[in-house]
Amino acid sequence: MSLPFDDNRSDWSVTLGPNEIDRVVQLMGGHPIMSRVPFTWVMATDRPATRRWVRTNGAVFAWLHTEGSDSDPKEPVAIPDGFLIDVGSMAQGLGGAQIFLKEDTNTFVGTSASDYMCIDNIDPDIPQEWASSELFDDLQDNNEGQASAFISGEAITRIGQQFSTETWMRGDPNPNETDVYTTFAIEDGHLRYTHHSASRAAAPLVSGSVTADSMGESTVTFNGTQLWSMVRRCPVAEQVRIVIDGKCPEYVYLFAEDWGVRIAVVPEVTMRWGKTLSQVAESGNFEVTHYPDPWSNHFEFSREDNTVTVQVFEGFAGLDCVRFSKVIATGIDQTMALMTEINAMNETLREGRLIYKDGNVLLLNDVDAPGPVEELSKALASFMWCVNRCEGFGEILPLFAE
Repeated sequence: MSLPFDDNRSDWSVTLGPNEIDRVVQLMGGHPIMSRVPFTWVMATDRPATRRWVRTNGAVFAWLHTEGSDSDPKEPVAIPDGFLIDVGSMAQGLGGAQIFLKEDTNTFVGTSASDYMCIDNIDPDIPQEWASSELFDDLQDNNEGQASAFISGEAITRIGQQFSTETWMRGDPNPNETDVYTTFAIEDGHLRYTHHSASRAAAPLVSGSVTADSMGESTVTFNGTQLWSMVRRCPVAEQVRIVIDGKCPEYVYLFAEDWGVRIAVVPEVTMRWGKTLSQVAESGNFEVTHYPDPWSNHFEFSREDNTVTVQVFEGFAGLDCVRFSKVIATGIDQTMALMTEINAMNETLREGRLIYKDGNVLLLNDVDAPGPVEELSKALASFMWCVNRCEGFGEILPLFAE
C-alpha cells in the first residue's frame, strides 16, 4: 500500500529497534524535558555501522553510540524529544520503527508497517554545527597539562549516588533551587572528589576518593547538579575515563565505551555568587560582561563607558568579602606627593578608598560578609558615587608623580 509520504522523502532515515529507543529516552531523562533545548540530535559517525545521539541541557553535552546503518543522516538532525518518545512507543509495540523527513512539507514522519505519525519540523535555537564537532570524539593524549583517570563504572555510580543522597537531597532544604558543585582532583593513582552546595550553609561538605589508573595531576570544579543529572541517564559502564584537558581546562570529559559527557569548568566563586551578582548588576542598570573562568577569577559589570571589576575573596572565619574595584590611573611612579594627594582624596570618599599598587591607582570598596542582594546593591551604588567623585582625578595624578 502506498502511503501519503512515500514521495519527497529525505535521503536519510533512522531505523529504530525497541531496545535502542529505550536507551535514547533514558539519555533524555525518560520524558520530554521542558527546557530551551527539547531536542535530541542524531547522525552517522566515522565508525562503521554506528550512529550518535546527542543531548544537551545548555551546559552539559552527552552523547550515546548505538548500532547504525548506511541510511543514517551524515549531518546532525534535531528530532523533538516528544516525537522520539512517541515513535519509541510505536517501535516497542510493533517491533521497530523508522524516522525520516518529508521534505516538501518539512515534516518528520515515524512509520512501522502501515502505521505512521507526523510532526512539523521546528528548528532548534542551537545550530547543528556543535553536534558534529570534534568535541564528541576521543581527546588526544598529548595536550599539554592534560590529566586523566580510569575508574570503574561502579565507582562513578557511587560518586554520583553520594552526591544525590548526602548533599542534594538531605542537606539542602530547596534542592531544586540551589546548585551544588563538584571538585575532581586527579593525583597519584586516585580520583579525589568533593560535593558542596553553592550556598555554604545549605548542605554539608561531602568528599571521598576512589582508586584510579591516573596520568598527570589536575584539579577542577564544575556544576555537579548539571553533570550528575545527565550521568544518571547514561548506561552503566564497566569503566569510565575522566579527562581534565590542559593546564587551564575549559571542560571536563567522561568517556565510557559507548557514551560520553562534557561539562564546562566553572570556578567555585561563580557557583556561589553568579546569580546574586547578576541581580546586583541589574539593580544598577549594569550588564555582567565577564564571568570568572580558568584564566581570570573575577566578574565585570559594564554600563555605558563604565566598567567595574567585582571579585570575591574568602574572608575571616570562612565568610566571603565582595570587592568592587576600578582602575583610576595607570603607569604612575610612586612619590610622596602622589601618596599625599591620594590620602587627601580618600578623606572625601564615603565607602571607598584609593590605593597605589604596581604603578596603578585603584578605587576599591570591600563588603565583608555581605548579606542579601539589597545590601550589595547599596554598596554598588555607593561605589559608583565614589567613581563619580574621582572623575578627572586620574588625569591630574601624573603631575604628582614627577
